[in-house]
Amino acid sequence: MYKEEIIKFLSNYGLNSNVSGLISSALIIISISVIVFAINFITRNIILSFFKRIAKSTSSTFDDLLIKNKVPRLLSFIPSLFFLYLIIPTYTDNLIIIIEALTILLFIVTVKSILSTVKDYFKLSPSLKHIPIDSYIQVIMIFLWFIGIILILSVLTGREIGTFLASLGALSAIILSLIHISEPTRQEA
Repeated sequence: MYKEEIIKFLSNYGLNSNVSGLISSALIIISISVIVFAINFITRNIILSFFKRIAKSTSSTFDDLLIKNKVPRLLSFIPSLFFLYLIIPTYTDNLIIIIEALTILLFIVTVKSILSTVKDYFKLSPSLKHIPIDSYIQVIMIFLWFIGIILILSVLTGREIGTFLASLGALSAIILSLIHISEPTRQEA
C-alpha cells in the first residue's frame, strides 16, 4: 500500500533500494503494531467498563465471574484480529494464515473461559452444586481442542478439512500396517 511511496521517498534522499526497502518494511510493521495495540487498549477499556457497569447494576454473580475469568479481555482481541485480517493481505498473503490460526485459538480460549465461568457459577449456586459440571466441561473442552487443532493444522497446511482428515486417515493406516508387518519379526526374536 504505502511501501513503494516510502521506498521512493527514502531513495530520493540517497539511500539505496535495499536499505530503503528494509526501513520501509520496519516502518510499516511498527505502525501496524502501534495501531493494533491502540485498538486493543481502547476496546479492552470499552468492553471491560461495559461489563463492570453491567456487573454493578445486576445482582447476579455470573457477570462478575465473566470478569474474573477474563472473558472481556479475550473479547477485546477480536477487533485487533479483524484489523489485522483486513490490513495484512495488502502487504503479504503469507501472514493471513497465522492470523486465521490465532483466530481459531482465540475462539477456543474464549469458550474455555466462558465454560470456566459456568463451572464457577454452578459451584456457587446452592441449587446447582450437586451437578457434576466439571466432567461435562472437560468432555466439551477435549472435543473443542480436537476440532480446534484439526482446524489450525488444516489452515496452516492449506488443505481443506476433508482432505486433511483423509490424509490423516491414510497416514494412520500406513503406520498401522507398518506396525502389523513388523510384529511377526518381534515374535520370532
